[in-house]
Amino acid sequence: MARIKFWILITCLWQINATTAQPASPALLTSLLSKEQLAQSLDTQAAWHHLPAYSNRVAWQRIPASLSRPWIQQGEQALAQSWQPILLQAYRAYEQTGSREPMETPAGHNVQRLKSLVLAELAEGKGRFIPEIANGLFFFCEMSTWAASAHLYLQRQQTSVPDVEDPIIDIAGSNLAVLLAYTTHLLRQPLDAMSPAIGRRVQVEIQRRMLQPYYTRTDYWWMGYQTTARPNNWTIWCNYNLLQCILLMETDPAKRLQGIYKTIETTDLFLATYEDDGVCEEGPSYWNRAAGYLQPYLDILQRITGGRLQAWQLPRIKAMGRFIMLAHVAGDYYFNYSDAPARLRPDAGIVYRYGAAIEDSTLMAFGKELALRQGWPQAAIQHDYLQVLLQNVNDRERILSFAGAQPDKGTHWLPKKELATRLVPRYQSRAQWLEPWPQ
Repeated sequence: MARIKFWILITCLWQINATTAQPASPALLTSLLSKEQLAQSLDTQAAWHHLPAYSNRVAWQRIPASLSRPWIQQGEQALAQSWQPILLQAYRAYEQTGSREPMETPAGHNVQRLKSLVLAELAEGKGRFIPEIANGLFFFCEMSTWAASAHLYLQRQQTSVPDVEDPIIDIAGSNLAVLLAYTTHLLRQPLDAMSPAIGRRVQVEIQRRMLQPYYTRTDYWWMGYQTTARPNNWTIWCNYNLLQCILLMETDPAKRLQGIYKTIETTDLFLATYEDDGVCEEGPSYWNRAAGYLQPYLDILQRITGGRLQAWQLPRIKAMGRFIMLAHVAGDYYFNYSDAPARLRPDAGIVYRYGAAIEDSTLMAFGKELALRQGWPQAAIQHDYLQVLLQNVNDRERILSFAGAQPDKGTHWLPKKELATRLVPRYQSRAQWLEPWPQ
């Protein structure tokens, strides 16, 4: 009972402090890189996404058979499936009943089907999945909206009916846009052999639905320009997606520069919601989609600027990466404040690469620990993002062979949020959640 009361006290203190804390300075990344400096150093032809060309069959054949064989089998299963249309009443169901499932269930099926087909084609390289991939690309291009039904309130009319004249940017739509962009980019050769119109159509739709609204609008709450709402995980999540779409789909140099720098400005507004201890106010379950997405986002920026943006040594960014390790209790258990569940699955590859970027061997060791727990030695590597999954596959051996450090499992006091963590070694079979703070 004493431990429970103590944990409640810590949680209450955290909530009080989270409400009263003064916002941090909004100029972190922009203080390191002006728009003029970005224009001087920007190299959009740099190798920033780590993925080999489809025609480089030697590189794709290096993927272990324990991974590529299931990908091909799942692609064959996807060939036997159908694209599931999302009818108008599926969108309206959220407004009428509060249920997201009528829209999100078929949408999730369609996204997973395309991803399975793409992975199978990349692994096999024989072209037999290309016709259905092309069908999928046109299927998505014909949709009235890529947004989730629960996010249609972002439309100016705030109607549950998708408005083709008011395309909106949300996390679901930007996720899909990235998948379509990578699909046409990686499979450009066989898709162009069928017809160059396929890739052009995808490019037109991404520019119309994602890029043009991003360039011209400042009223999306998640951008952080409005004082009525704080940026959160949506900000870095959408910015990470849009940065990739800009690099893969935008051909106008001026728009490309404008869009990339806007992601930097709005990411600064996201970073300003954090204190220097790196605690995620939304709870550890949001780390993957918040601080975690800083890792690939900043990695891309560093590569396309030739290393000009040196953000990894900023104390707040270091602390944001380390937070997920400090919030870990045991096994799959983490301190679950806000609306976070107790059991989480942080992405092992992102954790490891974050540790490598900030030169923190204990965080790299934590990434390896997660990889072992998540079955990476048996090639059980999963991620809902195509590009992150492929990056994890590429880094698998490097992560599993990492040696020389152990995860930081010590006692920590995070003063800005009044959050205390004390992890003890006796946690192998059961989590020992929290012990009273030493006097």
